[in-house]
Amino acid sequence: MRFLLAAALLGAALAGPALAQDRPQRLLIQISDENPKVWGLALANARNVRHDLGPDKVQLEIVVYGPAIRMLEMDSDWRDRVTQVIDEGIRVIACENTMTSMKLTRDDMLGGVDFVKTGLAHVMRRQLEGWAYARP
Repeated sequence: MRFLLAAALLGAALAGPALAQDRPQRLLIQISDENPKVWGLALANARNVRHDLGPDKVQLEIVVYGPAIRMLEMDSDWRDRVTQVIDEGIRVIACENTMTSMKLTRDDMLGGVDFVKTGLAHVMRRQLEGWAYARP
């Protein structure tokens, strides 16, 4: 009986890392600062992680709230760079609470941007789900 229990525990321990390697890594990047240097760093970080791990090995989300939301507007100077990361499969998410406080609608935002009610609550949920977190 002890042998069976030990064998089962050993099998689970050995299978754990293999299962973790089989599923994509997950990274959430938070941007709440309108500073262009922070934006440039965040977008470069996301693209570098995707390139290093491989597009099929990582899920990436960039959550945007606070003053940074302006970078997701249709007429933003960042339009081309944000659209490029979206086209590469990196999910860019705007906080609707911030949009409401700044009198912005979904129609004001770049195409391809996703939305959540509360950006920080989304960050919290993702961390509880085991996502890695970065804030440049």
